[in-house]
Amino acid sequence: MWSRRAVGWLAAVLVVALAAAAQAYDVGPVTSTDATAVPDVNKNPWPPANNDMGCWAAAASNVLGAAGWGKGASAQAKADNIYQDLINQFKVNGVDTYLQCTGCAGPAAKWWVHNIGLDQADAGNGYTPDATYVNFREVNRTLNESDYNFLLRELNRGQYAAVRWVIPGADVGHCITLVGGNYGPNMAPQNGPPWTSVWHDSDTNNVAPGDEARNTWNFVFNQDNVWRLDVNNTRDVVNDDWIAEGYFLACPGVPKPSSAIGNFDVHRYIGLTTPLPADQNNPTWHCDPEVQMMTTGSSRGVYADPAGNVDAYWDFNDPLSLIIPNQQDDTRQKKLYILVDFNDPALVRLDNFGKPIAPDIKVYDDHGNQINVDSASWASDNGEVMMTYTFDTQPPWEKVTFPGAEYKDLMALVGDNVYEWNIATECVPEPATLSLLGLGLAAALARRRARRG
Repeated sequence: MWSRRAVGWLAAVLVVALAAAAQAYDVGPVTSTDATAVPDVNKNPWPPANNDMGCWAAAASNVLGAAGWGKGASAQAKADNIYQDLINQFKVNGVDTYLQCTGCAGPAAKWWVHNIGLDQADAGNGYTPDATYVNFREVNRTLNESDYNFLLRELNRGQYAAVRWVIPGADVGHCITLVGGNYGPNMAPQNGPPWTSVWHDSDTNNVAPGDEARNTWNFVFNQDNVWRLDVNNTRDVVNDDWIAEGYFLACPGVPKPSSAIGNFDVHRYIGLTTPLPADQNNPTWHCDPEVQMMTTGSSRGVYADPAGNVDAYWDFNDPLSLIIPNQQDDTRQKKLYILVDFNDPALVRLDNFGKPIAPDIKVYDDHGNQINVDSASWASDNGEVMMTYTFDTQPPWEKVTFPGAEYKDLMALVGDNVYEWNIATECVPEPATLSLLGLGLAAALARRRARRG
């Protein structure tokens, strides 16, 4: 968005940024996975029109580009291309070059990953299968000093974050990308006061290029525990500070095999809908987050189950079971990968040895035989697990039964923790076939050496 107070505080932001240029930061400004600066996507055009609401898309693009997603020679180029993708999808009018609708950075990033990034996996474009950052986390509540320090720690270990703000007196909020700063006064080490955070802001980067510094004076004076930004450079006036109301974070994950992603991949996630008017009396357009499911990959739609279905579908008689169609093949093994993102790793159950417990997801073949899980690989922060299953042959369809409604509703109730899941499948040669191939190759090499002798 473009705040009505923008003209008044842009100069103040520039002054603060210049004053902080010589300040040492506890964290950052951090860099992207390609060692370049975290992207600083600019709203288009500049200066933005009064109804340019694209901050959420810019922040989502910054996080994705920094984490290695997208097409382009650098993280900035990747983010710029992702931002244009989001404009093309969510613009209100066909001729628009900017976004006239409000939205959410987390669901925007999810929408892009599943509709553009993952959909290009088999072509080698858009999605980076070897990227570590393949899952995300989202928190929507009023943030405090501990949240601020947590995000700085995440940045310090190679994560990327965007924060959503409420702006007093404005009709809409704002979303910007956090790239560094000083820990709050209750967190050591520290180089304050002032405790300063460093941002990439789509509203101001043409006025204050690159890193933009803003102070958090309320931590210093213990005014309250709410995370506030003194964007107007009026530290004694609390009522005009921005208030942090949520964050979106890229987290370390467990990459699925790119061969499986490119073959057949089912995604269930929280994405964005086409922009609609908020109501008849409010001219602001907005994109609603909602649960979506889609199937991608080169084999999607190529074959059908006996009932003629080409996409995965929920079993009418068993609402928590998903049916996945296949082309029956008795000569090859079937590999199935289930990747589950948990929004809060602290809520993942642990065993008596402190190790995370994999969810009780059951997999069956077309005869009702249960397929046991081969392995469960966890992300470094326990925020994501990939479970692998092997079928002796590829059946005409298989069934995946989830242990609870949170896998279908995705964060619908307080306490639910499933943020999204993916299921990828592929056929692979049977071990015996691989052994024969190995013997054949060895024999060929032996003959070649004999001829050389």
